[in-house]
Amino acid sequence: MSLHSEVTTSSPSKTHNVVRAMAEIAIFSALGYVLDLFAGLYSASIFPNGGSIGIAMVCVFLIAYRWGLWQGILTGLIMGLLDIADGFYVISGANWWNAFAQVALDYWIAYPLAGFAGVFARSVKRAAGTKRKMLLFASLGCLLGGALKYLSHVASGAIFWGADSSSFAWQFKESDINPWAYSAIYNIAYMGPDIVLSTLIVDVLLYVWPKAVIRPGEIIEVKEVRSHPVSWRTLETFVAGIILLVTNLTVYLILAIGSYDDDGFGKSILYGPKTLLVLSLIGALLTGYGIYEIVRELKERKDNAFSWLGFAFLGAIWGIYALMETIKIGMEETFAPLPFTFELLSSLVGFLSLAFMITAWIFHLQKKASASKFAFLGETCFWLSLAIHGFGFGIFATLQGSEASILVADYVTGSTALLIWVITQIEVAIKQRKK
Repeated sequence: MSLHSEVTTSSPSKTHNVVRAMAEIAIFSALGYVLDLFAGLYSASIFPNGGSIGIAMVCVFLIAYRWGLWQGILTGLIMGLLDIADGFYVISGANWWNAFAQVALDYWIAYPLAGFAGVFARSVKRAAGTKRKMLLFASLGCLLGGALKYLSHVASGAIFWGADSSSFAWQFKESDINPWAYSAIYNIAYMGPDIVLSTLIVDVLLYVWPKAVIRPGEIIEVKEVRSHPVSWRTLETFVAGIILLVTNLTVYLILAIGSYDDDGFGKSILYGPKTLLVLSLIGALLTGYGIYEIVRELKERKDNAFSWLGFAFLGAIWGIYALMETIKIGMEETFAPLPFTFELLSSLVGFLSLAFMITAWIFHLQKKASASKFAFLGETCFWLSLAIHGFGFGIFATLQGSEASILVADYVTGSTALLIWVITQIEVAIKQRKK
């Protein structure tokens, strides 16, 4: 355990800061536009529907960390306007509204959303005495800004390209691929490298030249650093969320190619697109919850109501959906007892998770020591419900000879949930033995 000290310097006058901020915003906006223009020159042949692999987002991220959220958003807006002034690319010309909305999502909204990296600006400055924390918060901000920009491009492509595949790129031209799946695949092809490269550049700058990212005198505070600032429970939740999100969303996109209905999702009557998307949503929520807990623990804050309600919300989502699927299975002409039993059990355990978490939340507000015990029961029930679903559907899909990708989604979901459940039990047993 070590302490980091800092030197407090007097801040420049407010007028000087405003002028300096405006100058930096202008410089970085112009630099970002040039970088984007250069990237477009060598990427045009690869991405015929627009988009390029570059590092222009770095300019938005740097302003967001140096000056804050709104300055980052303004920088992104200026870059988007400069792109429009140079000439914009419109795919859907069916009517003026479609064209306007597409331009807005691709230019006026996309780059400003990257400025939301500034949400973590204060956290980066607070952690300036510890490079590990500083790099973590900076990376989270870049990932947030990049992800929001990506979603804006996906919405633009899916909504305004529509089902007309004549303008689709690569092997998807004239195909029957779902427009949302195509837009997600096309945009991640360049936005994925964009986000990774931009995040790495910001982290390298922060590591070797912190003043490029944090203005002198802007370090807010440095606290005592713990040897293990983030609990294993939080890291497990975060990793499990990413696995569920990536696995189920990938399988959905694979099976959605060439299909607009459930028929393209294998022989299983159960594993339609809704189940894959619900599990993807749960994975995304778990990832977000994990990020929230990482930030909370790094700031050394105590548990709050949101910590309990987060899993209660997840338990409610899964319990309700699993119950709906159970009813659907029961109403099928060809009744399948195996998946019906597993899904009913999964639903009941999901609702049990919700009940335990609500109880934990109430006890937490009443400051009762037993709140953590009920929270633990709620979390274990949630993971157990997903494990029951994954293995139950996996066994049924195996017997039916379903698509291999469906089996992957089933068994990865079940295995991930079961592994987290087992690790959680082991951690609790070790803690009790130490006591």
